Amino acid sequence: MPRINVLIYISIFIWILPVIRQYKGTYSFYFIILALSDPINLVAVKYLGLPPNIFHAIAALGLFYSIGFSIQDINKHWIFHLIILVMFIFLLYSLTNLLLLICFFHGLILYKFSKTLIESSFELEKLNIFHMLLVFYELSIIINIIMLISNTVQSVILYYSTLSFNFLVAIFFTIFKEESESILIRLKTAA
Repeated sequence: MPRINVLIYISIFIWILPVIRQYKGTYSFYFIILALSDPINLVAVKYLGLPPNIFHAIAALGLFYSIGFSIQDINKHWIFHLIILVMFIFLLYSLTNLLLLICFFHGLILYKFSKTLIESSFELEKLNIFHMLLVFYELSIIINIIMLISNTVQSVILYYSTLSFNFLVAIFFTIFKEESESILIRLKTAA
Protein backbone atom coordinates (compact mmCIF):
# COMPACT_ATOMS: atom_id res chain seq x y z
CA MET A 1 0.00 0.00 0.00
CA PRO A 2 2.78 2.55 0.73
CA ARG A 3 4.05 2.25 -2.89
CA ILE A 4 0.61 3.13 -4.20
CA ASN A 5 0.51 6.17 -1.89
CA VAL A 6 3.95 7.30 -3.08
CA LEU A 7 2.83 7.05 -6.73
CA ILE A 8 -0.36 8.98 -5.96
CA TYR A 9 1.60 11.77 -4.25
CA ILE A 10 4.15 11.90 -7.08
CA SER A 11 1.27 12.13 -9.56
CA ILE A 12 -0.33 14.96 -7.58
CA PHE A 13 2.97 16.88 -7.51
CA ILE A 14 3.90 16.27 -11.13
CA TRP A 15 0.52 17.52 -12.44
CA ILE A 16 1.00 20.87 -10.68
CA LEU A 17 3.92 21.69 -13.01
CA PRO A 18 1.89 21.89 -16.27
CA VAL A 19 -0.48 24.34 -14.55
CA ILE A 20 2.41 26.77 -14.16
CA ARG A 21 3.64 26.28 -17.74
CA GLN A 22 0.20 26.43 -19.36
CA TYR A 23 -0.94 29.47 -17.36
CA LYS A 24 -3.05 31.81 -19.52
CA GLY A 25 -2.91 29.34 -22.42
CA THR A 26 -5.87 27.91 -24.32
CA TYR A 27 -6.10 24.93 -21.97
CA SER A 28 -5.08 26.58 -18.67
CA PHE A 29 -8.38 25.71 -16.94
CA TYR A 30 -8.11 22.12 -18.20
CA PHE A 31 -4.71 21.75 -16.53
CA ILE A 32 -5.86 23.49 -13.33
CA ILE A 33 -8.80 21.09 -13.00
CA LEU A 34 -6.54 18.10 -13.74
CA ALA A 35 -4.10 19.22 -11.05
CA LEU A 36 -6.80 19.78 -8.43
CA SER A 37 -9.05 16.76 -9.02
CA ASP A 38 -6.80 14.10 -7.46
CA PRO A 39 -5.89 15.96 -4.25
CA ILE A 40 -9.48 17.14 -3.70
CA ASN A 41 -10.82 13.62 -4.32
CA LEU A 42 -8.20 12.18 -1.95
CA VAL A 43 -9.16 14.60 0.85
CA ALA A 44 -12.89 14.10 0.21
CA VAL A 45 -12.65 10.32 0.43
CA LYS A 46 -9.99 9.94 3.12
CA TYR A 47 -10.90 12.73 5.52
CA LEU A 48 -14.51 13.64 4.75
CA GLY A 49 -15.78 10.12 4.05
CA LEU A 50 -17.42 11.06 0.74
CA PRO A 51 -18.00 8.38 -1.92
CA PRO A 52 -14.98 7.60 -4.15
CA ASN A 53 -14.81 9.41 -7.49
CA ILE A 54 -17.42 12.04 -6.65
CA PHE A 55 -14.94 14.85 -7.27
CA HIS A 56 -13.50 13.07 -10.32
CA ALA A 57 -17.01 13.13 -11.79
CA ILE A 58 -17.39 16.84 -11.01
CA ALA A 59 -13.89 17.42 -12.43
CA ALA A 60 -14.85 15.55 -15.63
CA LEU A 61 -17.75 17.95 -16.12
CA GLY A 62 -15.43 20.88 -15.42
CA LEU A 63 -12.83 19.54 -17.87
CA PHE A 64 -15.52 19.23 -20.53
CA TYR A 65 -16.55 22.86 -20.06
CA SER A 66 -12.96 24.09 -19.89
CA ILE A 67 -12.38 23.21 -23.55
CA GLY A 68 -13.64 25.57 -26.22
CA PHE A 69 -16.59 27.06 -24.36
CA SER A 70 -17.21 30.72 -23.81
CA ILE A 71 -19.72 32.51 -21.61
CA GLN A 72 -21.42 33.73 -24.80
CA ASP A 73 -21.84 30.13 -26.00
CA ILE A 74 -23.31 29.07 -22.67
CA ASN A 75 -25.67 32.09 -22.65
CA LYS A 76 -26.73 31.42 -26.25
CA HIS A 77 -27.50 27.74 -25.65
CA TRP A 78 -28.44 27.97 -21.98
CA ILE A 79 -31.31 25.45 -22.21
CA PHE A 80 -28.95 22.79 -23.61
CA HIS A 81 -26.40 23.46 -20.84
CA LEU A 82 -29.10 23.46 -18.18
CA ILE A 83 -30.26 20.03 -19.42
CA ILE A 84 -26.67 18.75 -19.25
CA LEU A 85 -26.32 20.07 -15.69
CA VAL A 86 -29.63 18.58 -14.52
CA MET A 87 -28.79 15.21 -16.12
CA PHE A 88 -25.33 15.32 -14.56
CA ILE A 89 -26.73 15.96 -11.06
CA PHE A 90 -29.34 13.22 -11.52
CA LEU A 91 -26.70 10.70 -12.67
CA LEU A 92 -24.27 11.79 -9.95
CA TYR A 93 -26.79 10.74 -7.32
CA SER A 94 -28.40 7.78 -9.09
CA LEU A 95 -25.47 5.86 -10.63
CA THR A 96 -23.96 3.17 -8.45
CA ASN A 97 -20.66 3.37 -10.36
CA LEU A 98 -19.57 6.96 -11.03
CA LEU A 99 -16.83 5.66 -13.32
CA LEU A 100 -19.50 5.36 -16.03
CA LEU A 101 -20.29 9.07 -15.78
CA ILE A 102 -16.59 9.98 -15.71
CA CYS A 103 -15.95 7.79 -18.76
CA PHE A 104 -18.82 9.44 -20.65
CA PHE A 105 -17.44 12.95 -20.13
CA HIS A 106 -13.90 11.89 -20.98
CA GLY A 107 -15.33 10.43 -24.20
CA LEU A 108 -16.78 13.85 -25.02
CA ILE A 109 -13.44 15.48 -24.17
CA LEU A 110 -11.65 12.98 -26.42
CA TYR A 111 -14.02 13.95 -29.23
CA LYS A 112 -13.27 17.67 -28.69
CA PHE A 113 -9.50 17.13 -28.68
CA SER A 114 -9.68 14.87 -31.75
CA LYS A 115 -11.70 17.50 -33.59
CA THR A 116 -9.18 20.20 -32.65
CA LEU A 117 -6.28 17.99 -33.79
CA ILE A 118 -7.88 17.27 -37.17
CA GLU A 119 -9.05 20.84 -37.81
CA SER A 120 -5.73 22.45 -36.85
CA SER A 121 -3.79 19.89 -38.91
CA PHE A 122 -5.80 20.68 -42.05
CA GLU A 123 -5.84 24.42 -41.45
CA LEU A 124 -2.14 24.85 -40.66
CA GLU A 125 -0.93 21.84 -42.67
CA LYS A 126 1.07 20.96 -39.57
CA LEU A 127 0.59 18.25 -36.96
CA ASN A 128 0.69 19.73 -33.46
CA ILE A 129 2.18 17.16 -31.08
CA PHE A 130 0.59 19.07 -28.18
CA HIS A 131 -2.91 18.34 -29.55
CA MET A 132 -1.97 14.76 -30.42
CA LEU A 133 -0.75 14.13 -26.88
CA LEU A 134 -3.99 15.54 -25.44
CA VAL A 135 -5.87 12.99 -27.57
CA PHE A 136 -3.64 10.11 -26.40
CA TYR A 137 -3.87 11.26 -22.79
CA GLU A 138 -7.67 11.29 -22.86
CA LEU A 139 -7.67 7.91 -24.62
CA SER A 140 -5.46 6.49 -21.85
CA ILE A 141 -7.88 7.82 -19.22
CA ILE A 142 -10.84 6.16 -20.96
CA ILE A 143 -8.99 2.84 -21.30
CA ASN A 144 -8.02 3.04 -17.63
CA ILE A 145 -11.62 3.69 -16.58
CA ILE A 146 -12.92 0.80 -18.69
CA MET A 147 -10.34 -1.51 -17.13
CA LEU A 148 -11.28 -0.32 -13.63
CA ILE A 149 -14.96 -0.96 -14.40
CA SER A 150 -14.10 -4.49 -15.59
CA ASN A 151 -12.21 -5.03 -12.29
CA THR A 152 -9.67 -7.58 -13.52
CA VAL A 153 -6.06 -8.34 -12.58
CA GLN A 154 -4.97 -6.82 -15.89
CA SER A 155 -6.59 -3.53 -14.86
CA VAL A 156 -4.03 -3.11 -12.06
CA ILE A 157 -1.14 -3.73 -14.48
CA LEU A 158 -2.62 -1.34 -17.02
CA TYR A 159 -3.17 1.28 -14.31
CA TYR A 160 0.53 1.32 -13.44
CA SER A 161 1.52 1.31 -17.10
CA THR A 162 -0.67 4.29 -17.89
CA LEU A 163 0.45 6.05 -14.71
CA SER A 164 4.03 5.96 -16.06
CA PHE A 165 2.77 7.29 -19.40
CA ASN A 166 0.86 10.04 -17.58
CA PHE A 167 4.03 11.12 -15.77
CA LEU A 168 5.72 11.55 -19.16
CA VAL A 169 2.70 13.43 -20.48
CA ALA A 170 2.83 15.81 -17.50
CA ILE A 171 6.53 16.42 -18.13
CA PHE A 172 5.81 17.13 -21.81
CA PHE A 173 3.12 19.69 -20.89
CA THR A 174 5.53 21.21 -18.38
CA ILE A 175 8.11 21.80 -21.12
CA PHE A 176 6.00 22.66 -24.17
CA LYS A 177 3.15 25.06 -24.82
CA GLU A 178 0.54 24.66 -27.55
CA GLU A 179 2.21 27.24 -29.79
CA SER A 180 5.78 25.88 -29.42
CA GLU A 181 7.28 25.72 -32.92
CA SER A 182 9.48 22.73 -32.08
CA ILE A 183 6.46 20.41 -31.70
CA LEU A 184 4.85 21.22 -35.07
CA ILE A 185 5.41 18.69 -37.85
CA ARG A 186 4.83 19.88 -41.40
CA LEU A 187 2.36 17.63 -43.24
CA LYS A 188 2.92 18.91 -46.77
CA THR A 189 6.11 19.94 -48.46
CA ALA A 190 6.17 23.21 -50.31
CA ALA A 191 5.92 22.84 -54.11
